[in-house]
Amino acid sequence: KGETGKSESGKGETSKGETSKGEGDGKTGGGGSSFSALLEKGCSQVENGSAQAGISTLLKAFDRQPTDLDVLTCLAQGYDSIGDRQRALTFYEKALKQSPRHIIALRGAASVSAK
Repeated sequence: KGETGKSESGKGETSKGETSKGEGDGKTGGGGSSFSALLEKGCSQVENGSAQAGISTLLKAFDRQPTDLDVLTCLAQGYDSIGDRQRALTFYEKALKQSPRHIIALRGAASVSAK
């Protein structure tokens, strides 16, 4: 899932002249962890059944890069996992505004809407 969103959302880290890995990017708000570390940890927590912890981690990443497609879709999946369909749909819709053909966001939004 990260590969699709990464290629479409790489603009947040690489096109602005920041390091390509997002580490050491000088953005220390939210506890000092790099954006990419927060994203990776949060998505992993959501995928491994710790959705609430993942959401907390991902919200820190969201504060730094609120338009990152991976952050948006992982947050949506986390909210869906805890049964908060409205927030899940909100984050899927934010992703789709930026990338209307983003397959993860399309599938997720359809799934949440069908529940």
